Amino acid sequence: MRQEQQHNLQSLLYPTGQTELGALLDFLLKQNNPSLAEQPQAIIVPQGALSYSGECAAAAYSLLTKHSKLKNIYLCAAAEQSSFAGIKLPAKNHFSADFAKINLATEQIDKLISSNLISYDNKALQNEQGILAQLAFIQHIFAEQVKVTPALIGDLALADLTKFFTKILRAQDSLLIISTDLSNNLDLAREQSIDKKTIKAVEKLDADQFSTTQAYFFSALQAISNSAKQLDLNIKNLAFSNSSQVNHNQDYVTGYASFVIY
Repeated sequence: MRQEQQHNLQSLLYPTGQTELGALLDFLLKQNNPSLAEQPQAIIVPQGALSYSGECAAAAYSLLTKHSKLKNIYLCAAAEQSSFAGIKLPAKNHFSADFAKINLATEQIDKLISSNLISYDNKALQNEQGILAQLAFIQHIFAEQVKVTPALIGDLALADLTKFFTKILRAQDSLLIISTDLSNNLDLAREQSIDKKTIKAVEKLDADQFSTTQAYFFSALQAISNSAKQLDLNIKNLAFSNSSQVNHNQDYVTGYASFVIY
C-alpha cells in the first residue's frame, strides 16, 4: 500500500485550491523570462510563502520550463523541525498535497551518498518548509514527467555535503534544487548589506566568506560553491528581494535570492 503524507503547512505557503494555485504559478512564471542557453544543473531558491518569495523563486523556475530533458530532481533543504545527523528521506512512494501527488524516487539517492549517512522516516519531512515550499512549482512545471528525491539535511560534514552535491551535478538528466532563504530577522539596512555580500560570495564561488547569519542553509551555499568550482561551473544570481517589500516591516526582514548553476 502506498503511504501518503499530508502537509498542514502548505496552506500557509500557497493557495490550497488547485485552480487558484495554478493561476498564481502561471502568473509568477510569466513575470520572469530569463534566458540561458545551457541546461541548468542546479538552482538555489527561497523557501518563503509564494506571496513573499514566489516571484524571486520563479526567476529560477522559469528557466526550467525551457528544458524538458530532466528525469530526476534532488530537492535539498535544512532540517528545521528536528535535530539529527546525516540525511533523512521519506519512506514512501508519494507526497500528497492539496494540488497533486509528487512521485518520489528515494532509491536514487543510494547511488549518490554513503548509506550510513541515510535514514528513512515517514515523519521527517512533515511540515518542513524548505521541502514543501518547492513542491508546487515542481508539480506545476513537470507534473509526472520527473521523479523527485526530497532530502532533509541534518548535521552533515561539509565534505560529505559537497561530495553529495558534486555527484548530483555530474548525473545526467538531473537537477539539484537547494531551498534556502538568506538572512533572517535583521533590520532592513543590515539585511541588504549582508545579503549583497552573500550574493557576491556565491557568484564568486567563495565558500570561505559565508557565515550562519548570511543564509539559513548556509552549509549548502558553501557546498554548492565548492562543487561548482570543482566542476568548473558558473553560478548566476537571477533575482533578489526581501520580506519588507511585501509586509513593509523594516525591523524584522528576511532576504530572498535565486541562482542558477550551469
